[in-house]
Amino acid sequence: MNIKLLFYLSTFLLYNNLVYGQCDDCNFSNNSITTNGSNSFAAADTADEYYWEVCGLNVSIFNSNTSQTVTVSNPSASPYTIKLVSFNNGNCTTACKMVDGDPCLSAACPQSSNLGFFATPEMDPCFEGIISIVGNTVGQIACIDYVNWTWDIFGFPQSINGGETSENISFFGEVSSITICAYVFYKNGSACEEICRSFNLPESCNCGDLGEPPCP
Repeated sequence: MNIKLLFYLSTFLLYNNLVYGQCDDCNFSNNSITTNGSNSFAAADTADEYYWEVCGLNVSIFNSNTSQTVTVSNPSASPYTIKLVSFNNGNCTTACKMVDGDPCLSAACPQSSNLGFFATPEMDPCFEGIISIVGNTVGQIACIDYVNWTWDIFGFPQSINGGETSENISFFGEVSSITICAYVFYKNGSACEEICRSFNLPESCNCGDLGEPPCP
């Protein structure tokens, strides 16, 4: 770094701490910050030096804030402001971007109580039904990317990989219950531990045969 550039950088750092320390001013029209997704940003133009600043609730920059690309830590998924000053040939250019928080980062994983199983009037409940994630307002259904489903009858599991939050399934055998399990994967790349829940089928699904109770 030459002496002139060092002078500009040191002057800016002092000025930034005194005036822009809280990212109050975001009225810059240039478009030199590129969003890479997942709270990652890059300077669109090549420069001699870079200085990034981030402001918001519980946000920070991973590692160095003087490289061309930075990643922001935002565990609370809150909105924040990111600013960039680029130094090139002794000149500086300032850019700023307002970033919306990612609600999916704080999505809680569904619990076994959020697994549902039911049959519509058109279905035979002894051989088919609908499995689903239900009542998961905390887990935010809109944030779920896909679900890997399994259901078990007589110890013979069947599965749907990459499924929706609600799927029609069919099964065989005269049984009294069915066990549903699900691995939930979110759009932000996070995954939940497997959850399972058992459901009793109507008594008519397992009655009347030899060794079984009589049908009601």
